Amino acid sequence: MWSPPLFKNMINLFSTQKPEQGLKKRPHRSVRAWLTPHLRLGFLAERQACAYLQKRGVTIIERNYWTPEGEIDLIARDRQKTIFIEVKFRSSSRFAPPEASVDRKKRQTIKHVACEYIRKKNLDSNACRYDIITLVRSSLWEKTNIRWLKDAF
Repeated sequence: MWSPPLFKNMINLFSTQKPEQGLKKRPHRSVRAWLTPHLRLGFLAERQACAYLQKRGVTIIERNYWTPEGEIDLIARDRQKTIFIEVKFRSSSRFAPPEASVDRKKRQTIKHVACEYIRKKNLDSNACRYDIITLVRSSLWEKTNIRWLKDAF
């Protein structure tokens, strides 16, 4: 099984150099995705969500768009609309549905990062949408239940 080159990237994570212009420096994607089991599951859920969207004719523009204020899991294009997507994975929806974890603060963060992306790329702010994709998989041998909540907030 393949594993990312962690050692070289881990050295960069703990270096004493300060990032340029006082911005937070995010670790390399391969390090973040494989550090802990829950990050690994999140990475795999995002991959599954990408495949699900692409089967439905949606073009993925960016994955894990990051700014110092926050991160958007997926940015996609569907016809003339830009879609900002939050992906949520749960092993069970027994206590609450996965979309319940996208609270007011998380929505504000996503909208703030989306506005920055729109401004940076010179896009039409009226032609955008905020969606949530939920994945629930209670066991390894069961099929993952995927729901796409369009225009969720």
